[in-house]
Amino acid sequence: YKKSRWVLRELGCLLPPLDKVRKTLKGLLRSYVLKYDDAVLAPKRKQPFSRAQEARMQAILESAAIPGWTAAEHNMILDAIRVSRCSGARKAELCLDGGDHHFTRAHVLWYIGNKEVEPTIENIMRANRVVVIPTASKADPINMFWGSYRITFDRIEGEHMSAALALKHLELAFPCAVEDRRKFPLVFDPSKYARGGPPPPAVSRSWLTRRFATLLREVMDEKLAAERSWHSWRVTLACALRAAVDAQHPEGRSLDLIKVFGRWRSDDAVKILSLIHI
Repeated sequence: YKKSRWVLRELGCLLPPLDKVRKTLKGLLRSYVLKYDDAVLAPKRKQPFSRAQEARMQAILESAAIPGWTAAEHNMILDAIRVSRCSGARKAELCLDGGDHHFTRAHVLWYIGNKEVEPTIENIMRANRVVVIPTASKADPINMFWGSYRITFDRIEGEHMSAALALKHLELAFPCAVEDRRKFPLVFDPSKYARGGPPPPAVSRSWLTRRFATLLREVMDEKLAAERSWHSWRVTLACALRAAVDAQHPEGRSLDLIKVFGRWRSDDAVKILSLIHI
C-alpha cells in the first residue's frame, strides 16, 4: 500500500495514510457486527463436521476406498485428521511451508501410567497415555503462551477419532530413532520415506489441501464441501467442547477452556466459532 501510495502521488492521485485506512475499516467492521451480530463473522469455509460425516470419512479411509491413493496415504490422512480433530492442530502446524513450527515426533511424549518413558517401540506399544506439546503458531510465534499447556490423551481402544491411537499407529508404522525425533515430522508423504533412511520432509499445504478436498468430495456434496476446509477440525473441536454437557457443566465447557485447548488468543474468535452448531 505504501509503495502504491508513493507511485500514485507522483501521478497526482492522493491516497489516505495507512493508519487512517485501518481505522476506517475497523469502524466499518464494528458497525457491521453491531448491526448483524458476531455470528456473521464465522467464515463459511470453517463450518464444523458432524459425527456422521466424521464416521463416513473414517470408514472411507480405513477401507482405502479412494482411487489412486496408496494404503499408506489413506492411513496418513486418517491419522492427521484424528490428531487435528482432538488437538486443534492448524494446517500450518502440520506442513513444512507453514514455517519452522510444524509438529514433529519430539512434540509427542509417551507415558506408562504417570511415568514418561523412552519412545521405543516396546514402550509405545505398552503406553496408555500420550502427551502432545503445543508447537509455535501464528497466534504464538515463540510458543510463549501455549507452550506450557500440554495436551494429554489416554489411549482407549475403539474410541472415536482417538488422537492417542493415531499417534501410536504413526509411531509403529514409521519407526523413528530417538535422535531423529526433532527432525521427523508428524505428517509426511509416505512415498518419500524409506524405512531406516533419513527423516522425510513434512508435507506441503498443497499436498494436504488436495487430498483433503478429494476426501470431502467422497463424503458430501459440492455445496457442503465448499463450506469446509482443514480449519474445520478446529471449529469441530470448539463445538464439541461447547456441546459437552454434564451435571458439572450444564452449559458445556467454558469459552476459557476452549480457548486454551485450541490455543486461541482471541476471546471473540472462540465465541464466534463455538456458536456454530453441529
